[in-house]
Amino acid sequence: MSNFLIFTLVVVCVLIPFGFGVVYLLYKRTIVFPVALMVFISSMFCAIVAFAVSEYGFNTLYWAIPTSLAFLVSTNAVFKNRIQKPIKLLNINLKCIALGVLNTKVENNNILRNDELGELAKYLQTTIEGLHNTSDFANSIANHKFDVDYKLLSSDDEIGNALLNMRKSLIQAENLEKGRKLEEERASYISNGIAKFSDILRMHSDDIEEFSSVLLSELVDYVNAAQAGLFVLNTDDDDEEYYGLVGAVAYDRQKKLDAKFALGEGLVGRCAYEKLQIYMTEIPDGYINVTSGLGTANPKNLLLMPAVIDDKVYAVIEIASFYPLEKHMIKLVELISENIASSFSNLKNN
Repeated sequence: MSNFLIFTLVVVCVLIPFGFGVVYLLYKRTIVFPVALMVFISSMFCAIVAFAVSEYGFNTLYWAIPTSLAFLVSTNAVFKNRIQKPIKLLNINLKCIALGVLNTKVENNNILRNDELGELAKYLQTTIEGLHNTSDFANSIANHKFDVDYKLLSSDDEIGNALLNMRKSLIQAENLEKGRKLEEERASYISNGIAKFSDILRMHSDDIEEFSSVLLSELVDYVNAAQAGLFVLNTDDDDEEYYGLVGAVAYDRQKKLDAKFALGEGLVGRCAYEKLQIYMTEIPDGYINVTSGLGTANPKNLLLMPAVIDDKVYAVIEIASFYPLEKHMIKLVELISENIASSFSNLKNN
């Protein structure tokens, strides 16, 4: 057996497997592995060619050179397929991300690799998905959809935390704006109501019953109530001072006939005695009935407001509603009652 054949067998059967094992142990699952392996195999091939030239002379170059060129071309193809091409594709992905284009797609072959390029591809795909979620979340915020869930990529996700903080600030700003508009609407509601009922009071100040009828009719509509009554202090009877019903909306006939209360008697008399408003959200059954074409119903919300001036109660306004009366509505009734007390005081003095 020739020395060249023996040397070739030693290289192929011993050195190359041994070198492959060393390279694998040193560089497994790294991008360096295929490079180191190709370099090692290339060096072994060069050793075989060099030995052949020394053994048989330069005539061996006739086959060694074409063989070397073929080996070089195949090695180059491996490098391009395993390293250059994946890096080029990842570079394209990174360039798209840098330009803000998120419809780029990482090749699945790169993601499945078990080396640094595979990890880079996985992280790049995660980054793209995260940016998509961030973009969708930002668009939701722009469309005032503040209830959309957003999952941070990690506790150190600066962009995600910044977006969550921005959403929180926008929600607070929106709530403040809503609160400001609501306060403006309520203030406008009160000022318009005062103007409206002041005109009614001025136009009908000489006739209490007419004034009461018009006032209560408008007041029931303005505060969305079911019924209302005005109990005015009666001092004509020297033996008895009481608050009698002089105007009402949606009261039944029997209540109109019987509605008069001495100071401290019933809710009306208690309101006049304490000179304080009474607001109840649970009214005893039978206290008030509202009759319509659909039948009889019992409102559950009751407001009694004393018309006080100079520490004297001239009247009590009673309002019953199926719906809770909001604070600005109660405030309006309070301001109206002050005007009523002032008017009745002037009438009394005149």
